[in-house]
Amino acid sequence: MKLKRKLIWNPLKERFENDDQANALLSRPQRWPYGTNYLL
Repeated sequence: MKLKRKLIWNPLKERFENDDQANALLSRPQRWPYGTNYLL
């Protein structure tokens, strides 16, 4: 929706085909305390 174009999804790789901009939107930084990379 954000890119307003058709995307081709590869279910085996779980990535979009030939679209680095769309793949960059697949993850984002986690906020404390909801992330998994934090030491308490």
